[in-house]
Amino acid sequence: MFATTSTAAYETASREQPEVAILDLMFRHGRGIAVAVELRRVAPDVEIVFVVDDPTVPEVQVAWDLGWERLVSSADLEEWLHRGLKPLAKFARLKRELAMARQDAETACAGNVVPEVSNLPLNVAERRYRETFLRSKMATAGERRAAALLAGVPYTTFCVMLRKLGIKH
Repeated sequence: MFATTSTAAYETASREQPEVAILDLMFRHGRGIAVAVELRRVAPDVEIVFVVDDPTVPEVQVAWDLGWERLVSSADLEEWLHRGLKPLAKFARLKRELAMARQDAETACAGNVVPEVSNLPLNVAERRYRETFLRSKMATAGERRAAALLAGVPYTTFCVMLRKLGIKH
């Protein structure tokens, strides 16, 4: 499958969920990385290979720094297609099958006990939620100032909330 625009590539990838995508790193003046990120969003399991015409352009180092390690020079692309494409597609397929098997195992091994949710009045449910939230922040941070930062509220507001809920720590 071929796509000549990024929009066509996104549509094709979301519909077909390909195993491998080969992209020109310098697509639209260096936007190949942005296209790859969006492709990963619509097809999370796709393995991406960048084709590079000039290895001295800064985008090559950027791609490498961002963890995109499959870079193939355009001069060696044909050889790579014959030598590397099938193993990479097989790897992607096995990785996808492993993820599905892991999900099936987790589903099959999950317990069958579902907690019963009581029908609490809104004010009681909200109070319990706030109390649980604040206690978790206190447990994570260890002290009030750090917990207030984690909770995203000013320190004095955090202390007032603790006092109103009767939480001593």
